[in-house]
Amino acid sequence: MSNNADDTDPGFSYSGNWQTLTGSTRQWQGTVHSTTQSGASATFRFVGTAARVYFTVPAGSGSSMADISLDGVTRTVSKTSHSDNFYDDLWFDSGLISNTQHTVVVTNRGSDGGTPLQFDRIAFDGTIIAPPSPPPAPVAPTTTRSVVVTRTTTTDIPMRVWDRPLTIRQ
Repeated sequence: MSNNADDTDPGFSYSGNWQTLTGSTRQWQGTVHSTTQSGASATFRFVGTAARVYFTVPAGSGSSMADISLDGVTRTVSKTSHSDNFYDDLWFDSGLISNTQHTVVVTNRGSDGGTPLQFDRIAFDGTIIAPPSPPPAPVAPTTTRSVVVTRTTTTDIPMRVWDRPLTIRQ
């Protein structure tokens, strides 16, 4: 595969409760996204010809389970935990696919609070399609005030009313 998208890549869109775990030199770029919430998902879109999805299987008892979907076709994968963490574990390989837009969705199928699903990376041949940007914030209405300035001049015009002088100022 010519490209790797780490779990922290901005090309991923996460839904549900995920934690970013750091510090392991055995995980791709030292991070993994972990969840114990059933139904939590990660979505990745790309244009290309192949994809492989990698996880870490955490040490302990129990198993991690995920639905991995490529363009709406889903495969459920379950991996049993052992006494040690198992890193860079390949759970899905698309094989050769058409060079078009594809969507990969990883969904945790484990029980709430059970063995964590630890997603590490996707290796792919192609180009990432960035997730849609959030809509722009609404623009606050602006208030426009107009000030009209008039210039006045005065002219003394003598007038006579009832035989008295009267001055009108204009």
